[in-house]
Amino acid sequence: MNTTTRQTDTAATIVFVDGMKGGHHTTDICLHTRAALELGYRTIVCCAEPEAVKTWVHENCATTHQNCRIFAYTDPPPNQYHVQRMRATLEVWARWNSTIKAIEAAVTQTRWQPDLVFFSYLDGYLSLGLMSQWIDRLMPYRWTGLYFSSSYQRFGISRPNFRRGPAHPFAGLRSQRCHAVAALDEGGAEALSHMIGKPVIPFPDPQDDTTPDRAFAPAIAVKQAAAGRPIIGVVGSLAQRKGVAALAQVARQCAERGWFFLFAGHLVRDTFSKAELRVIDELMASESKHCYFYLKHIPDQAQFNALIEVCDIVYAAYENFLPSSGLLTKAALFDKPVIVSKGYCMAERVQRFGMGATMYQGNVAQCIEAIELLTDPVRRQEIALDFAGYRNEHSPEQLKRVLKRMMEYDK
Repeated sequence: MNTTTRQTDTAATIVFVDGMKGGHHTTDICLHTRAALELGYRTIVCCAEPEAVKTWVHENCATTHQNCRIFAYTDPPPNQYHVQRMRATLEVWARWNSTIKAIEAAVTQTRWQPDLVFFSYLDGYLSLGLMSQWIDRLMPYRWTGLYFSSSYQRFGISRPNFRRGPAHPFAGLRSQRCHAVAALDEGGAEALSHMIGKPVIPFPDPQDDTTPDRAFAPAIAVKQAAAGRPIIGVVGSLAQRKGVAALAQVARQCAERGWFFLFAGHLVRDTFSKAELRVIDELMASESKHCYFYLKHIPDQAQFNALIEVCDIVYAAYENFLPSSGLLTKAALFDKPVIVSKGYCMAERVQRFGMGATMYQGNVAQCIEAIELLTDPVRRQEIALDFAGYRNEHSPEQLKRVLKRMMEYDK
């Protein structure tokens, strides 16, 4: 029996679960899995895109992937109950039920007993009307997860005297088998800990640093079309919350400023108002020489990174968005300054590390001022631009340290 097998026979087992596709979900599962494998854990993954995860793990965990088992798991379909408030609760109950069945099936097949179940998107497992006692009866394993949202921590719980028992939004976290929770927004960790009466551990947000695909045609085309002009880019799923309409207005007003604008990613049209879509569509129809549109799903991380690499400024001025975004880590990986909306987690991080400029969300004039600042060589020297510091705080090594702490907490 070789050394690897002996280690595997006695290793702790962690289960990662995320039944959602696209966006950060599959990327997070991959990075969490690599961290667990490098820590020496046996790893079970239940996810919506198992083939993509399996391919990534085989390519990026060459010496440890044999300690990983990957299973297909997709969230149950949306509930159609006619009362909206009850619908959300019923969906969460259904998700818990289907998830536990998926975990038990994986455990039966692998014969690995989980030491910890980690929900990579914990938000989907919480709702009003969820009782911790019910979870304790169903879930036989220690569990935790990564909580993304920040609204309750930042704004507080309305009418707290009426939010007791299952009416409390975090009632599920009072489960006896949940000893600690991870939070993406470190600025709200203390408030969340107070609300649930348990430790909340700030969780790093590393991103896939795959070498950019410099042969990716849109990245080449953007560079050529810009012809030396600074490129301000919004990259990723282009939904309304990304502030896309505001950047389109900036581009329309700044045709003669010597700047170039990149809009790259699937345009989620049904998230915009008619007025916002009109601004975007008119800019596209004008066929401006200072804009480039690649309104398709970006196929993989190498191509995503190629688009980030060609940018001189990464636009991330999200609207009505409180937590952080992996786009900050992407920008730091390639030493790209960012523009973010004032307030809350993203602005706090940008100000702390001096990674760029802030603006009031949707404020076109302030966005223009931010671009002026970041494209002026003299004024830009006044900004710290501590990309290395940000990379260190949100590195794969930091992820391993925090994941190990979660695994061993109160064991």
